[in-house]
Amino acid sequence: MGDAFCCDGSKEARLAGQSEDDDMAKKIGLYAVVLSIPLFLLGAVWQGERYAALRTEVDRLTERQEKVIEENRRLIAEITVLSSSARIENIAKTSLGLEKKAPEEVIEVTIKSGTANSGSRKTGG
Repeated sequence: MGDAFCCDGSKEARLAGQSEDDDMAKKIGLYAVVLSIPLFLLGAVWQGERYAALRTEVDRLTERQEKVIEENRRLIAEITVLSSSARIENIAKTSLGLEKKAPEEVIEVTIKSGTANSGSRKTGG
């Protein structure tokens, strides 16, 4: 007879051991699956909370951005009003006592490089 029917039963013992190993591997696989399900659920909860926190932050930043844009528009409108020629001329006349000069009364000063006090009088004509 061949190896299949050995009198000491070593092949049968090996088959029994292999069967036990297979059972152990199946149990470990089952435990891994059973333990991984709560981990996946915890991960999903964590991710959901993280998403909610980020969504809140995005909403807060969007609201802040809208306020900043509105403030910017208001400031641009204010700059436009404050820098108008008519307003500046009115302040020059009323507050500063300045008056508009005729072109022939204007003195044009040019500074040449290296000399600080050179100028020329513009003559009307």
